[in-house]
Amino acid sequence: MAREPLNVAASIIADISAGIYRSPAGALKELISNAFDADAPSIRISTGWPKFNTFTCTDDGRGMRPDEFRGIMGHIGGSSKRDAGELSPTFNRPLIGRIGIGLLSIAQICRKFTVISSVKGELKKFRADIDLEPYLLAEARSQLLGQTLQTEQGKVKIGEYDIEEAEEALDKHYTRIVMESIDEGFQKRLTDRPLERAGFTPKRFTEGRIADFLRIVEAGTVAEHGAYAQMVWELAIAAPVQYIDGGPIKGTHELDDLRERLAGYHFKAYVDGVELRKPILLPKKQASAIDRKVYQIRHETQLSGSKRLSLRGYLYWQKARILPRELQGILVRVRNVAIGQYDPTYLGYPHHEGWKFSQMTGELYVDEGLDPAVNIDRASFRESDQAFIELQGFLFEKLQKSGTDEGGGIFTDIKRETGEIRKRARRKAEQRRAKIVSRLAGGPARALPIEKVEADDAPSGIAFHRGSVRVQEDLIDRVPRKHRELFLAVCRVIEREIESSICKDKRRKIYEKLADLLSEF
Repeated sequence: MAREPLNVAASIIADISAGIYRSPAGALKELISNAFDADAPSIRISTGWPKFNTFTCTDDGRGMRPDEFRGIMGHIGGSSKRDAGELSPTFNRPLIGRIGIGLLSIAQICRKFTVISSVKGELKKFRADIDLEPYLLAEARSQLLGQTLQTEQGKVKIGEYDIEEAEEALDKHYTRIVMESIDEGFQKRLTDRPLERAGFTPKRFTEGRIADFLRIVEAGTVAEHGAYAQMVWELAIAAPVQYIDGGPIKGTHELDDLRERLAGYHFKAYVDGVELRKPILLPKKQASAIDRKVYQIRHETQLSGSKRLSLRGYLYWQKARILPRELQGILVRVRNVAIGQYDPTYLGYPHHEGWKFSQMTGELYVDEGLDPAVNIDRASFRESDQAFIELQGFLFEKLQKSGTDEGGGIFTDIKRETGEIRKRARRKAEQRRAKIVSRLAGGPARALPIEKVEADDAPSGIAFHRGSVRVQEDLIDRVPRKHRELFLAVCRVIEREIESSICKDKRRKIYEKLADLLSEF
């Protein structure tokens, strides 16, 4: 039996790099994750606003030596980050990267980029220029990695890049990525700036806070404010940065451990000079303390072999719709980084729950077990993975079957809570009506017996007689029962105060209009 070599076409690099991520924000998310893994206290992204001709991404992490970079580029897809352990050496951050294709994500934004990096304590830096254009040519599909390709500019060896070394100060440590030749479609989308038309530009953004950005987009959807707003939103949601002050849920000390966890990583990310914070701050003004509920979630279980699934998070419900709409659903974070966006189906929840989905949001921080289920795009899961199936089943059970003292799940609890809210609203309405009736009656209100009579016994439509009230049948039937005491109290004032000045026919018309008005409430 003969053995044959296995190789791939050069175009696979373009197919992987340009096709992995759904949006440019997904690509930038990978660069933020790389900085997080490199123990950088901060990373700064500049978009070149307002023309978006050049993107730069600079972090103050430990940097890379030239040989380290050569190893990365020579073994794409073979990340060695976790060979020395699962935590970063300085801040003990859970390492995010495991595949080793983060740099290729840049192709979602541009075709040419430069990497410059230096390590503290060494007198040199390197500069590497990578051009992905040759991989995009049709001819690349018939060439193997390492072969020479003829282009209009001459012969290009597929799989090569330019690298040079230079002197650098001993105390410098950083990685800077400069992205040029920005994708035209992406650039065009960014220049459509409804966010700017709303009076919010990166310049003003720098002077403000991410909370100001949230106030602009929270009334409806982030998408309606354009591609730039979406990019900022997705990065802020996805990155392992802290919440907006008070977030994600105001006044909930039960979630303090999530806040403390993120603060303990000592990591900040900036876009065009603005510090990113998770833009989640609930409830809004329209949700009072009795019209909302937080469900804490903790789950640990043993999977096959030595694998475990461990997660922590919350689900939040409020009577009003969750806005902006992008927050509706469940967001799964693996190693503190969002996998995709909020999922409004709750991982494919199989039952119809109607309006309740628009009133719920939640986050699940999965610390152990789900990493192998994350697809290469880091925006979705391999749904046949054992850990994902366990997570899915746990969430479905939490929503439908268990989790409350009375039995039933979160959706059952919400139905019960909604019923209590309606009862409270009815009681308040009854109290308001009783208060009004009492004031109109000049003292404590008491229900008067109602006697339905013919027109001759109540010429104006209504007549108060010896502790009872006579009302023409067709008039009283117009008034809903819950409003009848209020109706009679108003009529009593009219009869008492203006009987002599208004004829019976006119009083009848007044009573009819009042009855019709109350029938609308």
